[in-house]
Amino acid sequence: MVGKLKGPELIGKAYQDRAPALLESVEAREKILLKHSSKLAIKSLIMRQFIDGVVLIKDMVIEGAQMVRIPVIGHSVAVVWALLVYFPSQFKKNQ
Repeated sequence: MVGKLKGPELIGKAYQDRAPALLESVEAREKILLKHSSKLAIKSLIMRQFIDGVVLIKDMVIEGAQMVRIPVIGHSVAVVWALLVYFPSQFKKNQ
């Protein structure tokens, strides 16, 4: 996981207008977390970069979940790194 899991009220109007699905998605995730956080923590991997710049760290963490610190700075760079480096390496490892 990389991204905002909590705090839909903190999403700025510009982001809401440009990407309304983001607001809906974070609202849905927050409801799921409130209801099932302990179950999700067991199954979740939180990928956290050193500095995000877009999403607050507290809004991307599930208490009790496994956390992996990834060696990048920046939100977009973290998403790209996860898709192109981390996930392919995990896929190869599990084959």
